[in-house]
Amino acid sequence: MRALNQALRLHGLFIPSFPAMQTLSTIGGAIANNASGVLSGRYGSTSAWVDTYYGPQFDIIFVDPPYHDVQFSIVSKILGLLKPKGLMALSHTERFESPTLPGVVVVDNRGYGDAAFTYFRQEDA
Repeated sequence: MRALNQALRLHGLFIPSFPAMQTLSTIGGAIANNASGVLSGRYGSTSAWVDTYYGPQFDIIFVDPPYHDVQFSIVSKILGLLKPKGLMALSHTERFESPTLPGVVVVDNRGYGDAAFTYFRQEDA
């Protein structure tokens, strides 16, 4: 996220809800953990930014939160950013049962050692 914020600053933009360890953080992790960062008092949490997003929808979204603290309320908000036939890939631990999210169907679920990926689509797609 540090590199992204540096690039955005060239255009007068920034992501205010970055965590303190922005050199090690990712957008997917920030969203899935509802990162608030040091500027949260002024700009709010990542969840608030997802709620107010007004840009284009996406064909695919990859979410890679820390395995021990997946925030499914935020993950389900991300689904609203998908195009009708879009695909969301969620990375999680193999020991963790595939999450169920309202209005969403599991398209595929694959395990790779301790890691797993669950692929979701909106139910009406």
